[in-house]
Parts: sequence; structure tokens; C-alpha cells
Amino acid sequence: PMLIQPFIENAIEHAYEDKKKNRKIDIQLKYINNELICTIKDNGIGIDAQNGHKRKDKKSLATTITSERLKMLSKDFNIVGSIKIEDRKLYNEEGTLVTLVIPYKKEVA
Repeated sequence: PMLIQPFIENAIEHAYEDKKKNRKIDIQLKYINNELICTIKDNGIGIDAQNGHKRKDKKSLATTITSERLKMLSKDFNIVGSIKIEDRKLYNEEGTLVTLVIPYKKEVA
């Protein structure tokens, strides 16, 4: 299922409200310690600033849908999946960092 696309779409639609140049979205997939990890990093306004424009009690549709998909995959693969969304200001940087741990089993050839 579409797990990564909603977060990329959110970055394109919401991260660059005031930024016209030097927009960047970095997507990485890594298989580390039997976990498929996807990171989506943008250099936009950051999730905290984005949430300031919305109701505080409203959960992102992308997060809700992806959480449900990860629950189903976690059950199918018996591996726990997760989503972590951070404002990069925690690391003295601009933008948002989304980390997805995607349930996946690597086939042995």
C-alpha cells in the first residue's frame, strides 16, 4: 500500500508556504537490523509551524491512514511498524523529518 507517498505529498503541499527557492525533499530507504526504515526529510517550515495553522486536535489524514496500514502489515509480518514525525528544529535544522519503520521480511536467496 501507499505508505510513503502521503508524507511526500504533505511536504509538497504544506512545507513550503513561504519558501520559493532551495526546496528539498530527501527520501532514504535502508534495511538495518532486519528493519526497513524510510526517512523523509524536507527543509520547509517544520511540522510545529504547520500545526500552528491548523486545529491542535486534528490528526493528519496521512498519519491516520498510514498507521492503519502499518498495523495491518505488522499483523501480517509479525513485525512492529511505526511512524515518527519530528520538527527538525530539535536538531537545529529547518523542516520536518518523518521516519517510518515498515514491516518487511527479506527473502533469503
